[in-house]
Formats: sequence, structure tokens, C-alpha cells
Amino acid sequence: MYIDLLKILRCPDCKGELRLKEVRARDGEEIVDAVIDCDCGHEFKVMDGVIYFGSQEQELFNNWSSSYKEMEYEELDREIESKTPEKLKELFNAANKYIVNELNAQRPNIVLDAASGRGMLATYIAEKIDYSPMFILTDLSFEVLKYDRLKLKKINPNIRANFIACDCTNMPLKDNSIDRITSLFGITNMGDVTGEGIKDSYRILKADGKLLNTVFYIDCNTEAAKEIEAAFREQLHMSLFSEILSRDGLDKLHREAGFTKLESATIGEGVGEKSEIDAIPIEGEWFAIAVISGSK
Repeated sequence: MYIDLLKILRCPDCKGELRLKEVRARDGEEIVDAVIDCDCGHEFKVMDGVIYFGSQEQELFNNWSSSYKEMEYEELDREIESKTPEKLKELFNAANKYIVNELNAQRPNIVLDAASGRGMLATYIAEKIDYSPMFILTDLSFEVLKYDRLKLKKINPNIRANFIACDCTNMPLKDNSIDRITSLFGITNMGDVTGEGIKDSYRILKADGKLLNTVFYIDCNTEAAKEIEAAFREQLHMSLFSEILSRDGLDKLHREAGFTKLESATIGEGVGEKSEIDAIPIEGEWFAIAVISGSK
């Protein structure tokens, strides 16, 4: 973490100011091993450059700690890349480009990538951004952020990136503190708490801030979609489906969070291919990838 991040941090427990209690190691200007605390005595560690707020990974999917026990992070990235259909990779890249073009055009000072996962969008931002914002990555997983940090440093050693392992429905950031929030399916991958993640994104955005939320749209009324929905309910105990995979459902979640100014830019459409790693998009069914822009 970088020291200027403290200006916008707040304790997730008592909402009070956070400060550096002890610095044990630095990498240049970056603090990589430290303790931060608040007036109420809540303490949190900075380890391997990541501030850890005690969040626990999802157990049934995106459990990166378990994945990294089986293979090195670079090997896992290559494995997932090799199993991702070419059409999807093309559309992911187009969505990344759309977001980076918006950042480069508007040049917001503080950019946060919410539920950043393996850093697919964050690494693209690090490579293509043409100015130097304060950059923040948040995710439940300390492990994935630890490796995201290494990837970003390799791609762009000059980027000032901060990494926060936290619950993205209760981010340790002050109200009205962030200029731009991005997400490449990370928020919708939060499942039943997707709405809470969108609400907390609204809370931390400045009055003129914007959320750029990349999402899937599918036809939730097909028989195949209903079968997947039933499986999600049974195996993942997930009750939301059409709410996070349809235009109407996502529009409703964003408006309930407070976003009254909404736009949806379709990045591209296709037909789902067989995939070993993801149930969405559904094989043989229509899908679209879009970026929902929500402004306060």
C-alpha cells in the first residue's frame, strides 16, 4: 500500500479513521509489511503489500487459495486461458479496451477495480493506461491479490497500485471518496450479494463518480437457462439468477442501489460454446457482454 491511501481508508468495523501503527518493511515508497489501526483498537495487517481486513473467500467457486495449492499462479492463468473460448476472449478484450478508453479520456484521479479476481481487467489497465491515477484493487481473496500485485509490477513497475482484501459489500473506504469504479464480472460474481456490492460501490463514489460494471446478459426464460438456475439454487445455494444475468434485473439492482443515471453499452454478442470452467454463457444459447455505466 502507499501512504496516501490512508486519507480515504476507514475501519470496516467502527467506520473510524485508520492510521499506520507500525511499518516493518517497504519496497521503495510502497509499504509491504505493516500494522494499521483505529482509535477503537481494531488492527489490520499489511502483508506482501496487501491490506488484509479478514475477508474469507467464497467456498464453492473462485476459491483461489485452494487453486494455488494445486498449481502456480502463472500456470493457473495459462490453464484458464487455454480453456476459454476464443469468442469470449475477444469480447473480454473488447470490454477491457472500452473501459480503459473511458479512463484515458476522462482521467479520473482515483480508480478502484471491485472484486478484481485474477486481475484480468486490472492487468489490462496497468498495461494500457496513459496517466497515473491512484489505483486500488479489492477482492475477498488475499491470495489472489498477492499474485495480482506481482503481475501488475511485472507489467508496469511505475503504477501505484494498492491492494485491499476485504468484503466488497463493506469496503474499508470513506463515503464519496472514489472517482471511478470498474469491474469485469467481479460484482455479478458475488452472487446473492451482488446488489449489496453495487450499493457499496454507490456509497464510496464521489458525487460526479461513475461505476463501469461489465456484465453478461442472457435469455433467462429458455429451458437451458432454467436448468442452470435450478442447479445454481441446489449446488451453490444461490437464489438470484435473472436479477444478475438479464438487462431488466441488473437495471433494477443498480437503480435500487441509488444509480438513477444508467447507460448500457453492448460490447458484443455470441452463442455460448462448451466450456470446462464456466456455466455462463450457456452452451448453444445467446449471450451478450455489456458495460453498465452508472452515475450518481
